[in-house]
Amino acid sequence: MIRQGVTAHRGNSVALPENTIPAFQSAIALGVDWIETDVYRTRDGQLAMMHNPTTGATCDRDLPVADSTWAELAALDAAAAFRRQHRLTTSAFPPVRIPRLEDALALIQTQHHARLSIQPKNDCVAEVLALVRQLGAEEHVGFNDGSLGKMLAVKRASSALPVFWDRGPGDPVAADVAVARQHGFEAMVIHHTTATPETLGAIRDAGMEAGVWTVNVPTQMSRFFDMGAQRFYTDDPRALIRLNRQRFLVQHVGRPEIIGHRGASHDAPENTLPSIRLAWDLGADAVEIDVYLTRDRHIVAMHDTTAKRYTGRDVKPSDLTLAELKQLDFGKWKDAKWTGTPIATLPEILATIPAGRRLVIEIKCGPDIVPVLAEDIRRSGKTADQIVFIAFSVEVMRAVKARLPAHEGYWLIGFDKDKTTGAWRPPPGEAFATAAILGVDGLDVSSAGPYDAEFTQRMTENGLLFCVWTINDAESARRFIALGAHSITTDRPGWLREQLAAGAV
Repeated sequence: MIRQGVTAHRGNSVALPENTIPAFQSAIALGVDWIETDVYRTRDGQLAMMHNPTTGATCDRDLPVADSTWAELAALDAAAAFRRQHRLTTSAFPPVRIPRLEDALALIQTQHHARLSIQPKNDCVAEVLALVRQLGAEEHVGFNDGSLGKMLAVKRASSALPVFWDRGPGDPVAADVAVARQHGFEAMVIHHTTATPETLGAIRDAGMEAGVWTVNVPTQMSRFFDMGAQRFYTDDPRALIRLNRQRFLVQHVGRPEIIGHRGASHDAPENTLPSIRLAWDLGADAVEIDVYLTRDRHIVAMHDTTAKRYTGRDVKPSDLTLAELKQLDFGKWKDAKWTGTPIATLPEILATIPAGRRLVIEIKCGPDIVPVLAEDIRRSGKTADQIVFIAFSVEVMRAVKARLPAHEGYWLIGFDKDKTTGAWRPPPGEAFATAAILGVDGLDVSSAGPYDAEFTQRMTENGLLFCVWTINDAESARRFIALGAHSITTDRPGWLREQLAAGAV
């Protein structure tokens, strides 16, 4: 049953209102394998998705879920508390309706990698099972709860339905393992306070998946991974997926993620399709590109503010249409063999991304590009975990996180040392505070800066990943790997991979 071991607790609830369709859609886009949700039977027999017995914690009115009609619940705004928490207006985040279970099942049946784990909150197991059968959704669902009676009712109805037996902080894990094994439960998910190498090992030894709930801090996730946890309920599935990826690279490849800077720009004209394809061929884990909007609102890849260095023409991308830019030669400046290379569009670049690799998009212009980015990515069919955003602009990163919350985003910083005082600007503490306000996943920093063990420890404490650019020599790569860098951006992805594989760094 294990795939990623990621159960999105009430959907991607760190980024969107819990137990709502947007939170479920975001979790699916992230690539989770399970979404956990809660269900009550209403007074008139509908199955409403809500965690608490009353609606006040999430909605604009406080109604008892089980004693209300569906019409009463459907009139509520399930995003009200989320807006208050994040200080959003209704125009920035419009009202969201409480979904019914049938709405979530309809969504989950549109794809095949994520399944729905249903927690029946009141005595509604029979009604939930009946709806699942009616919709033909058996292969798309499982069940979780702490009630042994409810989970036994599920197994009596269908032994093929996966059961995650949730155990609380005071439950005797050793005795519960024997009970779960006796009844054929597929997993036990224990409270994080009772998770130890011994308790998790006992679950695994009994042939079940060993899970922990609810874990939202990356350092805790990593600690429980080391103890042997195989599944996590988390409000922050993106952080867990990111940690999964990083652990895989470190454990199985022995290095951080290698990102080709503007493709393989040491050997081919930067930000062009030949450079990007070469980076993939050289084994880059990801490729970084820079993007602007053209005059007719197409997205093209270019680093400088004008095309003068590449084409001899001192024009901005926003000065020309895509057709006009396509007439310019973006390759000859690098070498005569690249003569005739055109500017690349974002859709062209998205189409090159191999399975399991990622594109890092640096936004060089203003926030008005974000809606076009969202549409290009939607049309490409690429998943959220394949597209990462970076930018120096605080406003741009804020717009990206608001419009595309399922995607990783990193704030770019170029540290500068004051020649008089020797102090680094911006001060690290200020950078960490800004990152927290933006809600970004980490900092993507220049190679020169205040980097030492204390800096990386503070990054970890703030839940931020440490990424660095642009590293083209083995000595610097060795230093940043020792400091715990999660990714290294380089003009020479193939060469750096070879150095790492040979132990040169």
